Amino acid sequence: MNFPLSKIKGGRSCDYSYRGIKVQVVRNYSFNGDYVRSSFYDVPSMAIFASNPKELKRRIDAKLNQVKDIRIDEQDSLILWRALEAYRNKITSGGEDAIESHYAPASLLLAKVMHASCDIADTLEEGETVQTIYDGLMDGTS
Repeated sequence: MNFPLSKIKGGRSCDYSYRGIKVQVVRNYSFNGDYVRSSFYDVPSMAIFASNPKELKRRIDAKLNQVKDIRIDEQDSLILWRALEAYRNKITSGGEDAIESHYAPASLLLAKVMHASCDIADTLEEGETVQTIYDGLMDGTS
């Protein structure tokens, strides 16, 4: 399937989205700013850097498709959502078998599950990406 690289509405001029992943596009302009000399594509959350959109999409697709065989329906996604929230709460409350270094990875996985769940239920808000959900989880606004 061919997914577009889309501008995030209300985001900064360099903020784009591809398959729900936030992409930062850095453009180098000519001396007088008349035209773009080059562009670079950066996805900090996935440690991906590319020099053209085709390479970017190929790298993101490869990472996202590493787990091809799993099929998640709405009920599965809601169960995962609740389980990950419970684990994050256990980490923050100092639970006995919780590992503190798992907080950020668990939050990223929760953001992915929340995005997938909302996508399945067709309740994604415009411009909502895995990255915006993750950022909200990490700063306590989600």
